[in-house]
Amino acid sequence: LTVLKIGYNKLSIEVLEESVFGIVREHLPSLKELSAPGMNFPLRPHLLKLLQGTAVESLDFSDNPKICDIPDGAFSGLVLNSLILDGTFPQGSVRCVSINAEGFRNLNVNSLSLRNHHLISFPDFAAKRNTLSFRQSLRLLDLSNNYILMTGFDDWSVFEGMGSLETLVMAKNSFTGPMEFNRRFVEFLPNLKELYFPDNHLDFFAFRAETKL
Repeated sequence: LTVLKIGYNKLSIEVLEESVFGIVREHLPSLKELSAPGMNFPLRPHLLKLLQGTAVESLDFSDNPKICDIPDGAFSGLVLNSLILDGTFPQGSVRCVSINAEGFRNLNVNSLSLRNHHLISFPDFAAKRNTLSFRQSLRLLDLSNNYILMTGFDDWSVFEGMGSLETLVMAKNSFTGPMEFNRRFVEFLPNLKELYFPDNHLDFFAFRAETKL
């Protein structure tokens, strides 16, 4: 068995721990994808630690109200290809206004999706020293369909440490004013290949002379 999808059930945290997360290592050695959206269980570090050292590389815990209260170090020690923590779409109860950056410390993940929330600012990953390994591992970051508000975009320091990022999706947010591609953009995002900013409120793009994308 390589894919297990159990979303939108009413499994208790005790059942999940004993009969799902707790049996992966011994009984599901080939499991690569675990999908459990639409369920209300806390993303506790000791629960997710049960997946360390297993073949699991993709997790989907979308539409879970506990995303809004991720504890520090929740995903610590995991090595993943994809982590999906989307809110409810099109409208629903799971629409976080902030995300605890410390929840991602010591996580290695290629792709992180935080779509369909009510985030009003960029998650402060760069402000947390313990998230450096997480930031360095990211290849794709999807923050589309939020309410992230930035007036003008010329600093780019929110992406500090994300030098491996190749795809950035920021569609359907609340960016206003000009977007300036400058030396800091190249410094923080040297490997970016795909940039998506449709359906915002930008009115101007500026490319500094020293900038080559």
